[in-house]
Amino acid sequence: MKIWIKRLLAVLVLALVIWQAKKIDFTEVKSAILAANPLWIILSLVGLAVVWLCRSSILWFVFQGRNQIKWSLAALATMLGGMMDLIIPGRSGYFVRWAVLSLKSKASKGFVLSAVASAVLLEGIVLLLLFLGAFIFSPELGEMASPLITFFFSLFVVFLFFCFLFSDSLENFLLSTPLKKFSAVEALFEITRRLKEPKAFFIGLGLPSIAWGAQIFILYCLAKAFGFHLSVFQMVFLIFSVNLAILVPVVPGNIGTIQIVIVAVLAKFAIEKDHALAFAIVFHAVQVIPVLIVGGILSFFFPISKQKWRQVEEAQSH
Repeated sequence: MKIWIKRLLAVLVLALVIWQAKKIDFTEVKSAILAANPLWIILSLVGLAVVWLCRSSILWFVFQGRNQIKWSLAALATMLGGMMDLIIPGRSGYFVRWAVLSLKSKASKGFVLSAVASAVLLEGIVLLLLFLGAFIFSPELGEMASPLITFFFSLFVVFLFFCFLFSDSLENFLLSTPLKKFSAVEALFEITRRLKEPKAFFIGLGLPSIAWGAQIFILYCLAKAFGFHLSVFQMVFLIFSVNLAILVPVVPGNIGTIQIVIVAVLAKFAIEKDHALAFAIVFHAVQVIPVLIVGGILSFFFPISKQKWRQVEEAQSH
């Protein structure tokens, strides 16, 4: 059923691309790309490097405590996972991160699963907070964003806050149910207890904040390259919209999905579709090509064989 839903969504994305393509002057798009300032595009790669350094650090940070790993291992898992997310839709990168860390660390597979989920959740919470902040402090975005959607996300943040605040009671309740059989549940609460320490709490929110700040820097550089201005609030809204659209990937590399969203959002900021599409193409290339290159190089140094996987299963069964 899930496969057919994804296929239907992929067809829908393709249909939207074809429909929008009729309204685009691709000669203007090509001219806009060629006229873009290459120095600003190169500078945006610095922001991308910061993004992936922070993502690796978030994963490494979550593992500190009972199951420590080297930062280089966290970076390896993060980059290989990022590459696979682009090649195979369906969040295959999460499985790759889990597999690499399960093979190379002493942590149980349940703890690794919780660690990967926690790292993603920390990034998601900070992005939600940024979006809600932009919605509150920017009248322009207040008119654009749906009040119902904003209320839903606000409610979700409050729910997560209460789960975090009363995690001890929630843990006692869940461990009295059949869920106690899953080691990942216990591991998740172990990570939560650690995040309640003031230093860990600020690091846990600080690293994702730097990562999203770097994404804003990428948008700032590319906007400069194409000669138009975006406010910080507009860039936050754009990042949130893109990430919301690719939450359920349906095509490899999210090709088409990202372009449709960026063109639609920039149109609301009075930017012509031709220039918006040129911006979207370059933004996508900046996000994808370096990750594929680095991930492809690293994959040669870490092939996952069936024999390796059997070894880790045998070691963790004892």
